[in-house]
Order: sequence, then structure tokens, then C-alpha cells
Amino acid sequence: MQAEIDCEIRSARDMTQLGAACRHVSEALGFRYFQFGFRIPVSLVRPCQIILSGYPKVWRTRYDDCGYLGIDPVVQHALRSVLPFGWDELELDTPEVRRLFSEAAQHGLCHGFSVPVHGAHGESALFSFARTEPLPPDINERTRMFQRASWLTALLHERLRSVVYEGAGVMTEKKRLTPRELQCLRRAAEGLSATMIGREMHISEHTVNYHLGNAETKLGACSRRNAVARAVALGEIEPQCYPGELRASQEVIDLH
Repeated sequence: MQAEIDCEIRSARDMTQLGAACRHVSEALGFRYFQFGFRIPVSLVRPCQIILSGYPKVWRTRYDDCGYLGIDPVVQHALRSVLPFGWDELELDTPEVRRLFSEAAQHGLCHGFSVPVHGAHGESALFSFARTEPLPPDINERTRMFQRASWLTALLHERLRSVVYEGAGVMTEKKRLTPRELQCLRRAAEGLSATMIGREMHISEHTVNYHLGNAETKLGACSRRNAVARAVALGEIEPQCYPGELRASQEVIDLH
């Protein structure tokens, strides 16, 4: 069963297939209800946010109408954690939160756990599972469940990220930015013109424009500025990692 689900996730090509994979993951773990929320910064101001919901529709409507997202301790805990956690580990410390969980239980979401994901480029995801039966009280059994869910959630996260990138016209793993394209983009982000970039990199202005043009195409950008913004949003360019292009310390403070 594990191998079949892995294969299903890796071969998913759209949201329908990913949604079916989420349902099969939930069922394999012994949970009737699930919800997979995903956020990826394909834009600095309009990130892509997707929810694949296997929760009752009536509850989803009630949740949104009451603004429960703003007080949901599951979401708040997931923002601070990288580990799976059971809902029974959370503190229901306000009347509003207790009412949230009471109403959720009325729709079958009595007990559950969630798996947060925080990607390398600012993307995040949260896979939640719910049912009427309590979670296993045995710590070893619960740990095995969490570990299995973590692996499958990571697979879903990566596959959904690729599907979103492809749908948004953003580069895929097969069209990664080259080192030269990244170097040119970093300097363009500093406000340098193509002429100035060429002088600094000891290449022609034509070559700089060639690399920046390729980067725009791969990023699905409509201009050089948009390419820089998208590269920043996607985490493709960021402060130069050490040692990077640094060849010597810029400043040494001798404390002897």
C-alpha cells in the first residue's frame, strides 16, 4: 500500500489527482477526514494559496463564516513547529477556541493530528487528519503514525509545488537558473545596468542581456524587474551564501 501511494503522489499531474492522493493517504492512516493547505510565494504580494479539503462542506463554510482561521490553535502551532502534533497536545485556553473544537466535533472532526511543512523557499503546507476515534494512546504507535504521515506529506508538498510552478509558468526542476543567470540577476537586484554588470563580471553587455533574458523566460516574468521580484519571491536569489564569490575577508578586527 505504501509503495502504491508513493507512486500515485509522484505521478499526479493536477489538483484532482493530488486530491485523490490526499484522500488515499488519509484512508491509509485510518482517518475519514483530511485537509491539505498549501501556500507558495509565486508572487511577493499575491502568493498562491490552495486548500484540498476532505472536510465536510458545511464545516468548511462555518469555519470561514466565523473567521476561525484567526484563532485556530492548529494553524498557529503549525506556524511555529516543524514536527507533527496531535490536537490533544494543544491548549484550548479561550471560550472561542473551545467553541471551535466543539463545533468541529459535531461535524465528525473529534480527534486528529497535523503535519506542518516549511519549505526552503518560503513555501509552507499543513496536512491535517481527523476522525471520531481518539489517537493511539501508545507513544510508539503514535510516533509511527506521525512518521508515516510526515513522509507522505513531504512527497505531496513537493509534487504540489511542481504542479503549481508548471501551471503558473514558473520554471521547473528541468529549467533551473544557471550560475551565470543567477549572478546577473543578483547584480540586477542591486540596481546595476547591463553595462555595469558586464564590466563587473568581465563579459559583454550582450551576454548579460542574453542571460537575463533566459532568466525572465524561465521565471515566467514580463520584465527584468519582474524577473528579479519573482526570483526573490521564489528564493532563487538571496543574500550570497558564504563563501560564495567572497575571496577574502572584507574587514578583519584583530583582538590580540
